[in-house]
Amino acid sequence: MKHNRRLGGLYALLFCLALGGSVSAGQEAEEESGHPENAPVSGYFDLRYQYRGSEDYLDRDLVQSVSLDFGEEGVSLVSGHLHAQGYADLDLDTAAEDGAVFRDTYNDKVDARLFLAYLDVNSQAPPGLFRAGRQEIYQSPVFVHFDGIRLEAGERPGIKLKAGAYGGKPVRDIYETDTDNDGALAGAYLESRPWRGGRAHLHWTYLHEEYDDVEVEDNYYSLSLSQALYQRLRFRAVYSRVNDLNRDLTISGSLAVPESEFALRVSYYELLEKQEFTGVDLDYYYSALFNYQPYRQGGIWLHQGFNRVAAIDAGADFRELTGSEDETAYNHEFAHYFAVLSLMPYEGLTLSASGDRFDARDDSLDTTAYGGDVTYRHDKKFRVSVGSYYALYEYDYLLDDEQTDVRNYYARLRWRPLDNFRLDVGYEYEDTEEADYTTLKLKAAVYF
Repeated sequence: MKHNRRLGGLYALLFCLALGGSVSAGQEAEEESGHPENAPVSGYFDLRYQYRGSEDYLDRDLVQSVSLDFGEEGVSLVSGHLHAQGYADLDLDTAAEDGAVFRDTYNDKVDARLFLAYLDVNSQAPPGLFRAGRQEIYQSPVFVHFDGIRLEAGERPGIKLKAGAYGGKPVRDIYETDTDNDGALAGAYLESRPWRGGRAHLHWTYLHEEYDDVEVEDNYYSLSLSQALYQRLRFRAVYSRVNDLNRDLTISGSLAVPESEFALRVSYYELLEKQEFTGVDLDYYYSALFNYQPYRQGGIWLHQGFNRVAAIDAGADFRELTGSEDETAYNHEFAHYFAVLSLMPYEGLTLSASGDRFDARDDSLDTTAYGGDVTYRHDKKFRVSVGSYYALYEYDYLLDDEQTDVRNYYARLRWRPLDNFRLDVGYEYEDTEEADYTTLKLKAAVYF
């Protein structure tokens, strides 16, 4: 497994050198890349130093990322994308055994992982799109990350219909599981625009696994419907199943009136059946979450601006267990109400004050908290922020654990001295019920 990851990192480096640059895949990087439009090769290269420590552990890492695009996806006859990362653990021999890590190098000083590497061939004739390599699909009933092929027949004049199919082997090497597994997945989807502003997407994903003398075979299905009205009002609903069981339901809506500086969002989610283990390849976090009891969660958020010198944001969200009376880690009942007042007295300066109210099933956890933020921006090249916020429950991705009663203080700096070069500095201090943590992140990025 480690050998495969190192080879993936080597292939990524060779691919970048062969094409003469490194490039971008992240949405943020694409939005702020600064590379010339229509460049044959575009992207970014960054290097990050990350530190996190408490009284019980210390972790320091170097992370190098490279992301590359050549051609214009969906337009050029041939295009491609690559995203890879390399990691160096600077204190592998001194970190506490139970210490958290930014990136697990699995007892090695260095490690490399290939996240995406695919080649697209686009044509006017069917199938339209042919994609081969390491890729991912988000519109599937469950997120799929696999090595394989994907075919897609896009819309044609007078035919507002799109169909696709894919298949391959699930990606396991970047997640490092100790279980030997011979897996395969396949899927197909159909999308149409039956009327103006409307869209329907039907999706099926199949997974087969054999590991530790256990065989798993699952079929996932989802149907999503969306509607846009007057470019202001949007609705979306998604329903999914796994095998012969209901899985979940999501309903959301939004309204935007830019000339009135008004926006509104509402959402509702319900896990319809107990979420149990369905396969390692699509359920990497079962070992942490175990069976997830059914619940429903809803929220509302609204924004009202006042002549671009002030704004109010307010809302509420709740979670209620529906299949069990017992709360578990990562699955609690609560009601959360919040309001934020923002003032923009000078160009580039924003002052914000927030208030939060948390009502939990356990009355001893009911909390009223306050926070604030000061942010200054200058010419889209410089931004600095300092502030604080509170969370009753917060999942700690580094510790792979849930923190309670978390007060966070932060300071962040972003500076772009050149169009294609950016520096980021971030500092956080977390005061939790379990321990106090200090985090420092430094990042330098070059865009092409």
